[in-house]
Amino acid sequence: MKARKYKIGKTFVDVGGYKLHYKAMGIGKPTVVFESGLDVGGLLPWYKVQPEVAKFASTISYDRAGIFMSERGNKPKTGDAMAIDLYTLLKKTGHPGPYILVGHSMAGVTLRSFVDKYPDEVAGVVFVDASHPLQIKRFATDPVLKILPPEPPLPAKWIDCLVSNLGFSHFAHSDLYKHTYPSTVSTDHVNVIDKYFISISFPAAYEEIRALESIFDRATYLKKFGNIPFIVITGTDKMKRGVPDAKTNQASMKCWMELQSDHLKLSTNSQHILAQKSGHFVQLDEPKVVIDAVRQLIGNR
Repeated sequence: MKARKYKIGKTFVDVGGYKLHYKAMGIGKPTVVFESGLDVGGLLPWYKVQPEVAKFASTISYDRAGIFMSERGNKPKTGDAMAIDLYTLLKKTGHPGPYILVGHSMAGVTLRSFVDKYPDEVAGVVFVDASHPLQIKRFATDPVLKILPPEPPLPAKWIDCLVSNLGFSHFAHSDLYKHTYPSTVSTDHVNVIDKYFISISFPAAYEEIRALESIFDRATYLKKFGNIPFIVITGTDKMKRGVPDAKTNQASMKCWMELQSDHLKLSTNSQHILAQKSGHFVQLDEPKVVIDAVRQLIGNR
């Protein structure tokens, strides 16, 4: 009942027999598109960033199929299907390109499909502590981490390292309903709303977990971004990354930084920004870093 109440007054669009929930704010061009990572809260983690960016640009955030307030539909959980859903949503809601794509965590892999399919519609890309297509394989071969492929039940170190780097740490705790986003308190509206949709979002989120390897493998074959302006933001505060064991934390961070640096090869016009007071959720720990990166890309057009 509470989940149904929170849907009242929200905006939805049919993308082919099912409706996706979205939030549009601001006016002008280009349109800034926010894509969330593997998170049952969908667009919620952008609540500190989107309203500020909307002061100088048109913005839109949304929930992927089956996540938070969006209907599941019947498309498979692939990067290509997600790209088509997003593109359809943008066109049907009257948001023409060019787009500046801002992707957190797993979106660093899935948004590659969008750029691959619609390169002429992309004006810039910002990765926010984004996942890498080789992430699973790289973690699996580390002598300290000794991580296994992500087939449930997930081993403890897989949960500590990979899940914390996917923004899905609340799935690693026994009491899901006590989860709060980083740099928030339990009474913040994002945490109050989130708890009513965890059980609703879980099936689709679990589908995404099971599809990770195939999504990541597919992304390794997608072409690069060319000279599209590209900013990679990485949270470097080890204490905020959710890995309690010091040795594991160090090994995880070493792998993560190598992968973050490798992102830069996607474009000949790339830049790396280190968010030193942030963990995985830079948009919550240091929202200004993300806002300034978007402003920079708009200013450079």
